[in-house]
Amino acid sequence: MPKNWPRCHARAPASLITVVPASAPHPTSLSSCSSSHPRPILRIYRTKGAGPATIDAIAGFVPLVVDAITSLKPHLDSNKLRGIAIGSEQRSEAAPQLATFAESGYPGFEASSWWGILAPARTPAAIVARLNTELNKSLEDNMVRTRLLSHGATLKYGRTGAGD
Repeated sequence: MPKNWPRCHARAPASLITVVPASAPHPTSLSSCSSSHPRPILRIYRTKGAGPATIDAIAGFVPLVVDAITSLKPHLDSNKLRGIAIGSEQRSEAAPQLATFAESGYPGFEASSWWGILAPARTPAAIVARLNTELNKSLEDNMVRTRLLSHGATLKYGRTGAGD
């Protein structure tokens, strides 16, 4: 990871994303972030998880980080990171100031994450249905809802997929 990586001054996707031509040495790279170079290149690098990547972005070692709003919201709220856009289809209730990529001129772009609760494949349908019912009920609990929403989660009720 370069030590003198340019700071990211982007405030919207249009100032962040320009796909590099296929002839570029790193076709998965994106042009981004203003610097003294005419076409700075953002190279994708691997970390040992979202936590270290977020720390690197806050410290200025990398110009940006891409992660779920549930992980980044505390850093947005404390102004340690600046949101550029959100990958969901609609704006998040947790960060309504962040436009979606579609609103920013990139229709059809959607990237989101989800949490699921899984059971072994041979779990009886009655048990799966009961778990689903109880989990959906938990989303009605004010304390659970408040906690999940405060972290930026979007609540959606589950179905068992077993014909319901």
